[in-house]
Amino acid sequence: MALFDPSVNAQRKEARYGLNAADLTLEQTKQTIRLTATTDYFSILQARNMVQVREETVATLAKHLDDVNAQFRAGTVARADVLASEVELANAQQALTSAKNDYAVAVATLNNVIGLPTDTTLETSDEMRYTAYDLALRTARTTASFTVQMRRRHIIPSSRQQRRLSRRRRRIFRH
Repeated sequence: MALFDPSVNAQRKEARYGLNAADLTLEQTKQTIRLTATTDYFSILQARNMVQVREETVATLAKHLDDVNAQFRAGTVARADVLASEVELANAQQALTSAKNDYAVAVATLNNVIGLPTDTTLETSDEMRYTAYDLALRTARTTASFTVQMRRRHIIPSSRQQRRLSRRRRRIFRH
């Protein structure tokens, strides 16, 4: 028996690389599941908000139809206006039904991803809200000008400089 057999060494390296590949595949799968679950959760929030918007639209159009009917009885609007309002309300009700279905699909999709039965009801407490970003033009220009000046003075490294620094760090820590 030989003291050093290159084929055994190659097999050991191959096994190590195979294990590394399997570990990386597992981590990629975990990350994909996390991304999918997060995306599906935000789809639920978006669908729930859309249902609320559609409900408000239906309520507003129903009130508008009542007003148009009252005006029609008073003789101030034509029958065509009443019919147009009825069509608008019917379209809004159909959009509300679609939004509710989209919400149900979003919930079932997330349930499927996280391993729950698809008919499980989920209670979400988060809300997607619009938050205004108040920044005056003068403030934005001042901030941009300051950042450019700091980069020129090499106080804040540019993205190219940051990439070079990170490559150098990686080389240092490899050895």
